[in-house]
Amino acid sequence: MRSFWIWAHRGASSEAPENTLAAFLAAEKAGAQGIELDIHLTRDGVPVVIHDVRVDRTTDGSGPVSRLTLAELRRLDAGSWFAPDFAGEPIPTLEEVLAWAGDRLRLNLEIKDAGTRQAILPLLARYPAARVLISSFDYRLLAAFRRADGGLPLGVLLESAFWGRALRLAVAIGAESLHPREDRVGFARMLRNSSQIQSLVFDLDGTLYKSDGLAKEIQTMAAALVADTRGVSLKEVRMLLQKSKQRLMESLEQEPTLTQTCQTLGIEVAEFHRAMQQQVRPERYLDADPILQALLESLAEECNLYLYTNNSLPMTEKILALLGIESLFRRLYTIEFSWTPKPDSETLQRVLEDIGGPPESFLFVGDREQIDLKVPRTLGILTLLVTETADLLQIHQILGIIP
Repeated sequence: MRSFWIWAHRGASSEAPENTLAAFLAAEKAGAQGIELDIHLTRDGVPVVIHDVRVDRTTDGSGPVSRLTLAELRRLDAGSWFAPDFAGEPIPTLEEVLAWAGDRLRLNLEIKDAGTRQAILPLLARYPAARVLISSFDYRLLAAFRRADGGLPLGVLLESAFWGRALRLAVAIGAESLHPREDRVGFARMLRNSSQIQSLVFDLDGTLYKSDGLAKEIQTMAAALVADTRGVSLKEVRMLLQKSKQRLMESLEQEPTLTQTCQTLGIEVAEFHRAMQQQVRPERYLDADPILQALLESLAEECNLYLYTNNSLPMTEKILALLGIESLFRRLYTIEFSWTPKPDSETLQRVLEDIGGPPESFLFVGDREQIDLKVPRTLGILTLLVTETADLLQIHQILGIIP
C-alpha cells in the first residue's frame, strides 16, 4: 500500500498563525513530514517567510513586503491577528527556518518573485543539510533555478484543470513533483458532465493568435501616448510604465494589463483604444489561419462560440477578419461592453447573464490565468489555459469530438 507524504501548508495554520515558527513547531509536533512556506524579499534583499505580497492581512502593519526593511518587518506582530496567545510572534527569515529545521523536516519553499533566486541559492549553500524543494507557478523561474543548480529539487505548481502543458514543462526542467490545486485532482470526474457545456468563451490576443510584432507595436503606441499626454521623453515613459506596473503588481498581487498600467498614468480607457485604432496595424502581422479556422468551425458545430476581450470592437473585428474566423462567433464582448478591462467580476457577471445558462454550461478559454480565467473559476466555471493553437484540441477532447 502506498503511503502519503504529509506537508503542513504554511505550517499547522489551523493551530497557530500561518508561516510562523509557532506554526512550524505545531506541525512537527503533529507529525508532519514537511512544511510548505512562502518566500518574499524585503527591501534590503532578505528572504522572509510570508504568504502575501503585503503585510496587512497577517500582521499589525501595512504595505508591501518589498518596501519594508528587515528591521521594519521585525517590529511587526504576526501573531495577534490569529489569537492573543501568539502576540508578538515575528515574521521569520528563511535563514531562521533553515537553521531550525535542520535535516528533520523537508521544506517546500514556494517562490513568487524572480529576484528571490539570487538571494536563496547562496543561503541554501550555507545550510547543506537542509532538505529543500523549490516550487512555483512560474515555470520560467523554475527553469532559471534549474540552470543555476542542476541537482536542486523542483516542484511545478498547477492551477489549471488541464495537466498536459504543466507535465511537459515539469519533465523538461527535471522537476521532482507536480503539485495540482486540490480541486483539480479529481478533474476527470468533471469531464463526465461535459455534455452540459453549451457556451465556449474565448479570449483573443495570445489565445486565438500570437504575434510578437503586433504586441511590440501596441507597446510602442502606448509609450508614445503616455509621452504625448505627460509631455515627457520616451525614455522617461518606459521608466514610468515599469514603476507603475510594479506598483500594480504589488497591490493587485498579479501582473496588470497594459491598459491598467496606462490608466495609472492618466490615460483613459477610451483614449487608449482610440490611439490603438489609429496607430496599430494588425494587417502587418496577421494572415488567415486555416488550422484555427478548422478547429473553431468544428467547435461551432457543437457549441455557441463567444469572444470576451479587452480589445475594442473595431480592432477585434479587424483581427478576426484577418484570421478568417469573423463569422464563427455569436457575440463579441469587447471593451465597449463596460469600459472596464478584465479581470472584472461585475463585467463578467453581465457577460454570463447576457449569454444565459448555469456555470456548468460554460467553458472559458484564455492564455492568462490571472486575467482570463481566475474570476470565472471562482464562479465554478470550467476553464482552459492555452499557450498555442494546438492546445484548442483539448476542447475537442472535453466535448468528446475526438478521443
